[in-house]
Formats: sequence, structure tokens, C-alpha cells
Amino acid sequence: MGASWEAFALDQVLHALRSPEAYFWATHNGTELDLRFTHRGRRYGVEFKLHEAPGATRSMHVAIADLDLTHL
Repeated sequence: MGASWEAFALDQVLHALRSPEAYFWATHNGTELDLRFTHRGRRYGVEFKLHEAPGATRSMHVAIADLDLTHL
């Protein structure tokens, strides 16, 4: 169910954003971010998780630092 939830949530966010620039980001060491976009000159990231109590992962902290995100 996690993959279908992720696809559904991603589709909803992309539809709401209507941004021509939306990206998946990954590194060779396995760090990844489901969605990276710029809105009004600020960089944002979205990681879709289906958990009762989601939390920040090491991968998220790396993405914030490497991509200079305003918010994740």
C-alpha cells in the first residue's frame, strides 16, 4: 500500500502546484527525495511516507543540506 499511497499523494501535490519544474532527486549512496520543487524562489522538498508516526530520516537531513531546502 505504501507505493500506491506515495503515487497518489505525489499526483495530488503536482496537480496543486502546477509547477513546470518538479524533480525526483537521488544520489549514488541511496539518499533520495520524492519531490523537489521551487516556489516563489524558495526550494522545497517532499518525502511521502505512509506511517502512523513518520519521522525525519538521515536521508531527509542530507537532502536539506545538499539542496539548501527552505522546508522539507
